[in-house]
Amino acid sequence: MDSDGDPRLPARLVYHHLNEQQREFLKSKLPENYPLRDYIRDVSELEFQIGEMVRDAQYQIESQEYLEASMMLSGVADMHDIYTVLQRGKPDSARVLAKHLEEQVTDYIPPRLYDRLFRG
Repeated sequence: MDSDGDPRLPARLVYHHLNEQQREFLKSKLPENYPLRDYIRDVSELEFQIGEMVRDAQYQIESQEYLEASMMLSGVADMHDIYTVLQRGKPDSARVLAKHLEEQVTDYIPPRLYDRLFRG
């Protein structure tokens, strides 16, 4: 358990690596219409999308589009913060962080994750 009384979660969410207590903790944090396996897949996809954002920023730098690259790298930092709290099973914290994202950045959030946690 961590200082909040929540079960410790692994650094990377993998369904079959979670014990029953960890699974139940995560399920309790999700909307009822969002199966845990889908959440874990979507968080993993978010990690991939952050890598895509970094690659896009690198391309913008190579193209000397420095303002766009700067905005993209700022978005990478914001998305990494969201990814981190989602990995810790704190979607409410992720919702708060997502409210401040630019539309350009939200396009990188996996659609199901965005619909289930951030839309509304």
